[in-house]
Amino acid sequence: MRLLAKAISLIMACGLPGLFVIALIDSAGLPLPQGVDALILLLAAKDPGHAHLYALSATAGSVAGCVFLFYLARHGGRAFLDRAFPPDKTRRLRAWYARYGLAGTFVTVLVPVIPLPTKAFIVSSGALGTPAGPFVLAMIAARAVRYGGEAYLGAQMGEHAWTWLRAHGKQLGLAALVLFLLLFLMLKATDRHVKSSSKVQG
Repeated sequence: MRLLAKAISLIMACGLPGLFVIALIDSAGLPLPQGVDALILLLAAKDPGHAHLYALSATAGSVAGCVFLFYLARHGGRAFLDRAFPPDKTRRLRAWYARYGLAGTFVTVLVPVIPLPTKAFIVSSGALGTPAGPFVLAMIAARAVRYGGEAYLGAQMGEHAWTWLRAHGKQLGLAALVLFLLLFLMLKATDRHVKSSSKVQG
């Protein structure tokens, strides 16, 4: 516990570079459950004038980590997915991803208050052939909204921000579910439009 406290103190002392590194490590496969979120809130509460820079630093580090893990899975293919997760979970992930795709990955990366298998969906994105461009854009959007919102909360509410975030977890989770459904329906509609256009042209 003392070691963790010292590590957090060191990161806070390093400011933007320290936050970037921690966000990168967390998203690249070494999980620090809600560690980045807590650090953003703490740093923004301590220095509200630079809250936007903390959000930007964490977003850049996290996206870099996500892209690293994505390409690691892409290089290893389905064999990487089989090694990373138990066989029964791998089958469920493939089936789930085949149905919901990048919309599911976006929501797991976006939501800060509900423990979701973020790494599993990032690995699935890489291993199951999601195009890199849409994946990167989805990660940037999700992390920018998540970390930007947390930085704003930290700057406005100070030490009470984390309490507020946890107290409103159900509402945020419901909003994430609604967003997921909207994204899913939008992607399905787009997919149907592309297929119908291809048939007309054919």
